[in-house]
Amino acid sequence: MRFLHLAIKAFTFLFAPVLWLGYHYDQLSWVLPGLMLLFILAQWLQVKLKRQQPGLSGGLMALLFGLGALLCALSAAFKSLNLIMYYPVAVNLVFLLTFAISLRGGSSLVEGIARRAGTEITPEIRSYTRKVTQAWCCFFIVNGSIALFTALKGDLDLWTLWNGCLSYICIGLMAAGEYLIRRKLQRGAQ
Repeated sequence: MRFLHLAIKAFTFLFAPVLWLGYHYDQLSWVLPGLMLLFILAQWLQVKLKRQQPGLSGGLMALLFGLGALLCALSAAFKSLNLIMYYPVAVNLVFLLTFAISLRGGSSLVEGIARRAGTEITPEIRSYTRKVTQAWCCFFIVNGSIALFTALKGDLDLWTLWNGCLSYICIGLMAAGEYLIRRKLQRGAQ
């Protein structure tokens, strides 16, 4: 099962560079259908994993992989990259909505993650996890806006640089920053 998780993650990281390579080496006629099949495989694997580990995120990822397959198919049919370039925008929008909707309920998405990790949820932790959820919402707005800009611009080099590299660095920096803040808060509480 660990291999399936790693395979899905590798696919999501390599999607944009593979698309870029296909375009620059004039191989889109097989790269787009190949990516479509990989999206379908990732969707199938995600559904299989969801059955083994039920949860909201598995269903969302399966939905997004299905959307990616559809956008690849349409891009191949119309012989245009324009549609598939909106996939990162859709991903950010779905994540934004998922995080934002959780703020309307009793517990935020980040609180749910903390709870599943075995964290005792005190009022301070609840307040902190709500702020982290709000911060991720802001991140998805900014990241999705930049992804939209790169898709509208239609420059595959710029699109790949952002959606295949820089956005992942920003995600890592955001997660690392939150981890460091959380560790500092935990040390201060002791």
